[in-house]
Amino acid sequence: MVGEALELASNQDRLFVVQPPAKQWENLAASLDRCLVLADRPQGEIFVAWFAHTGTCRVARIRVRPTRENVEKKETWQMAMEWAAADFGFRPCPIFQIDILAVEEEYVALGPPRCYPEDP
Repeated sequence: MVGEALELASNQDRLFVVQPPAKQWENLAASLDRCLVLADRPQGEIFVAWFAHTGTCRVARIRVRPTRENVEKKETWQMAMEWAAADFGFRPCPIFQIDILAVEEEYVALGPPRCYPEDP
């Protein structure tokens, strides 16, 4: 019944477009022009975000949680951030990075923003 309804709607006014998920992902990836890495060291989390929907206020992202040992050491924390950006960022676009250094009741301390330019 659902298939018949889709076919009926698609044939008359082209209200619906049936598209395989792989093609939908390709179309989304082609439209991305930047990524954001938010490194929250006090909480031990790294977020890589691709886009935000202004209507729903939702952010398409992935969360990486390194081990506590990797968070505590500066070298391994840096490696974890770079790994997250490399594994989940999109290479043909710039990747911006913001570090959360401390969280207090009244404020959040941020490090200087960085940008990794797109690959040539």
